[in-house]
Amino acid sequence: MNFARRLSCEVPEVQILGIALFSSRQSKPTLFSRILNRITDALIGFIHAFPVSSGKSSESERDDLERECRSKQWSFLEVNKIDAEGIARFFRGEQVDLTVMLGSSELLQEFPCASRLGLLGGSVIIQPPLPVGRNLGCQDDRAVDVEIEERSEKAAPTVLIRGSIPFQPFDTLEGQALKADLILNDLLIQATSCFAAGKPAAVKQAVQRWIAEMLPLQNEPSADPTSLLGSSNGHSRIRPVWKLCIYTLILLSPYIVARNWYRRLRGRFPVTIFFHHLVSDRPHRMGVPTAAICKAIAFLQKHYRIVSLSEAVALIRSGGAKVPTVALTFDDGYEENFLTLRAITEAMGIPVTSFLCTDFVEQQSSFLHDYKLGEKSFHAMSWEQARYWQSDMIEFGAHTRTHFDCGSIDRSLLKQEIVGSAEMLARCLGRTPRFFAFPYGKHENMSADAIQIASSTFESSFSAQTENDRQNGNDAKIIGRTDLPVDRWELELALQSVFEIVSHLNFSSTTKETEQSTEKKWDSYL
Repeated sequence: MNFARRLSCEVPEVQILGIALFSSRQSKPTLFSRILNRITDALIGFIHAFPVSSGKSSESERDDLERECRSKQWSFLEVNKIDAEGIARFFRGEQVDLTVMLGSSELLQEFPCASRLGLLGGSVIIQPPLPVGRNLGCQDDRAVDVEIEERSEKAAPTVLIRGSIPFQPFDTLEGQALKADLILNDLLIQATSCFAAGKPAAVKQAVQRWIAEMLPLQNEPSADPTSLLGSSNGHSRIRPVWKLCIYTLILLSPYIVARNWYRRLRGRFPVTIFFHHLVSDRPHRMGVPTAAICKAIAFLQKHYRIVSLSEAVALIRSGGAKVPTVALTFDDGYEENFLTLRAITEAMGIPVTSFLCTDFVEQQSSFLHDYKLGEKSFHAMSWEQARYWQSDMIEFGAHTRTHFDCGSIDRSLLKQEIVGSAEMLARCLGRTPRFFAFPYGKHENMSADAIQIASSTFESSFSAQTENDRQNGNDAKIIGRTDLPVDRWELELALQSVFEIVSHLNFSSTTKETEQSTEKKWDSYL
């Protein structure tokens, strides 16, 4: 369905006539895991005072697909085995010019070709990666292969494009599958657009050109491979397990439960805006692996409502939300997010906002805060990538031109950085940016002049600290954000303000040391 939606939007001259779905039985979780999940969901739903989302099953997704096909007047056919005659009748009845198939190469061999221009087939072949920590800094010869084949009614399939995505040190099968599926959709859309333009012979050159211009260079080695040993790439827990167990007792306390039910009665739950920087399966101090952040987002989808930043701002200004609500933002504009984060937003259907440092995007260079630490293999995305990414699932905001510290009192320089970034975004993306995020984002990084300039240029501006941490005065014009804990245990405790409660109660000096160490770790990220 994602592919069909994108094809309709990005290649408007294409008319989709129907979708044939080859469905296979999937393994179901064990009885014990189902019971455990139901108990856990019921407990969390009671604490939140909000029922847990049941999530999408394969049956409900299939029903959604058929329902959407009907609403768009597309034909729909479901088969659980390759029925050549039935599928051929389906397509001949629709008088199809081109068939596009997403699936395995084996299916392509059996799939009947009853289209005037033939059949385009795309497949992904994934081999298991090496365990994390092995051969770090070395190029692994195993990779995910993405392949596009062309086939006519009488001829055997011909390979048009075959490319490989190398495994990175923190890759998993799930993460690689997300990225490979996204690239496969991208390449099939480029190929289909050539057929729609009447240029089937130019498919190979067009797809290769798109790959060269758009895909991030993920296979560049990190600056210091020896520093990767033991690295967690930002997805490990910050606090020890024994402390999280103590904090969980607070989460289960009558105070938290009563507070949430009171919020439900009033219809005013808080809206939490999270920020992060980089989704990457290569080691980076601010990076988080694709599979790890997928698990965190799946948790949020199940127990909270994920909204766009625009909707989050509207809810905050109206006094709160009727259900527990979060929004996701990513700072700086790393090129790798064009592949990893875009794959997540498309597969999981979540909106995000990316704040861009426009000068680095213009030059597509590495960021100064990385360069100073010797990390030169992580670049900013290009304007071409940002324009290609623009959709309902992504909104771009400004983050100054050069990741500038807006604690400065030089008004002329502040205007160049803040207003200049807005002008460049509007010029290069064709849309006036609505939002601005202060680099570093603490009190000392937002002078009164900077706040005034940002407030007069953008609809809303954002800091990198929570609402409760802000002081009165000019800071009241700034909407707070908080760092996204990728570990689901810490994520739930953070969303329920348990860490804030602990810091206010000052249980022990050890707690203070923990909070201070967390603060130091975040300072090192910045």
